[in-house]
Amino acid sequence: MAEQPHQSKGPICPIVLERWSHTRRLRAADAFLPHGPSDDVALLLARVHALPEDRMASWEFPSDPAAVARARALTRAQLAIWGMSELDFDTGLVVSELVTNAVRYGGPGPVGLRSLRDDSLICEVSDGSNTSPRIRRAATTEEGGRGLFLVAQFTKSWGARYMPQGKTVWAEQIPQPEQPAPETDEQAPLAMFDDPG
Repeated sequence: MAEQPHQSKGPICPIVLERWSHTRRLRAADAFLPHGPSDDVALLLARVHALPEDRMASWEFPSDPAAVARARALTRAQLAIWGMSELDFDTGLVVSELVTNAVRYGGPGPVGLRSLRDDSLICEVSDGSNTSPRIRRAATTEEGGRGLFLVAQFTKSWGARYMPQGKTVWAEQIPQPEQPAPETDEQAPLAMFDDPG
């Protein structure tokens, strides 16, 4: 149910309940729950807002290991445009890991990368596989298997959403205000080599 443009941005639930008569509510419940509810029923409404185009960037790559470096470079360039270079290292690592997983396990189709900038930075990588990503416990002798562990360590949250033809794995980062660099004592590192006696 859409909100009317002239109405306030306050809670929408009272508006919904006002407009639906008792009969309409019953018909809606019958439509969604034809055999009747066996417990309480809740109606969930969400108001989402679209981001302006200048806060989104998206690219598509072939499912090829060479795409990882290109994805990382394009993401870093976009961060510079957005003035978010402080996220350069972390985001480069996250994009590298997610695109690598999409190339390795996502099937032969293209790999999509999308970055969304709002109060946080969200990186999304899409591929044609419905295989659920999971964090592994890699043995110390294994070369791989730590990608999603690293993504989880360098982001606020991550997850996946599934579509009829594939999935999107996303990761969210929160920019931190820049802290002034501490003053350094150039002699301090050398002092630890002084002979105490």
